[in-house]
Amino acid sequence: MPYTYYQWGMYYRKDLFQKYDIAEPKTWDELKSAAATLKKNEIAPFTIGSKFLWTTAGWFDYLNLRTNGLDFHIKLMEGKIAYTDPRVKKTFENWKELVEPGYYLENHAAYSWQEAQPFLYNGEAAMYLIGNFITPSFPEELDGKMGFFQFPSIDASVPMAEDAPMDTIHIPSKATNKVDARKFLEFVARAENQELINKKILQIPTNNKAAVKDNEFLQTGVKMLNAAAGTAQFYDRDTDPAMAKAGMKGFQEFMVHPERLDKILEQLEKVRQRVFK
Repeated sequence: MPYTYYQWGMYYRKDLFQKYDIAEPKTWDELKSAAATLKKNEIAPFTIGSKFLWTTAGWFDYLNLRTNGLDFHIKLMEGKIAYTDPRVKKTFENWKELVEPGYYLENHAAYSWQEAQPFLYNGEAAMYLIGNFITPSFPEELDGKMGFFQFPSIDASVPMAEDAPMDTIHIPSKATNKVDARKFLEFVARAENQELINKKILQIPTNNKAAVKDNEFLQTGVKMLNAAAGTAQFYDRDTDPAMAKAGMKGFQEFMVHPERLDKILEQLEKVRQRVFK
C-alpha cells in the first residue's frame, strides 16, 4: 500500500545566493557558474555526506537523467546497458566538472547525510541535493532563508524526469492475521488518514483526494512532479541490490578519486554482467 512520496532537488541558502548575486540555476552552465562564484568566496557549493553511500546515488541519478533521459536510466537500472557504454561515461564526465574543481564539501566521505547538514545551516555550504525529508531539520533561525530548485537541465533535448521515491506498507506472505492487516491497509489508504500522516512527516500523499500541506517546499515539489516527464524511485530501489551496493561504492570512490573513472566503470560492468546474467 503506497502512502507517501516526496521530491528530490536542490535545497539552498537563498541569503547566500542574494549576497553573491546568484540566480536559481536553470541550466548546467548556470549551476557551474554559481558553484564557481561560491567557491571563490570560500563557501562549499555543495554539501554532502557520503559516509553512507546512498547520497552519492542521488547525484548519479540526476546527472544520468539529465544527460541521457529516463528511458536510458531505467534500462541501465535493469541491467540492459553496460556501465562502460560511452553514454554512461558521459554522465561521469559531466559529474567530473563539479568534482575536479572542488565544488563538494571537503572530506565528505567522513560525514553521514545528517552530519553534512550543519555546513548548510551555518553558511559554510550553499546547496544540498537531497530529498524533502530534510526540511523538518531546518533551524527556525533560517526561516525564509532556505529555498528549493529543480536540478537544472544539462541537455535541453532531454525531458526533465525526477527522482520521487515512494514509501509503502506490506503484508508479509506468512503473516498470521491477514484479515486485520488488510483492514489496516484500507485504513491507511483513506484520503483523510494520508493527509494526517503526510502533514506530520512533510511529504506528499499518494491518494490524489488527499490534500497536501500548505508548505512551500511541498507545494513546489507537487508542481514539479506533476510537470515531470516521468519519475524514478532512486538508484538503490530501481536496480538489483547487489548492483546498487557496488554502484554506490563506485560513485563515492569517483567523487574522491575521479582519475580512477575507467577502472571504476570496468568494475561496475563486471558486477552488472554477474548480477544480470
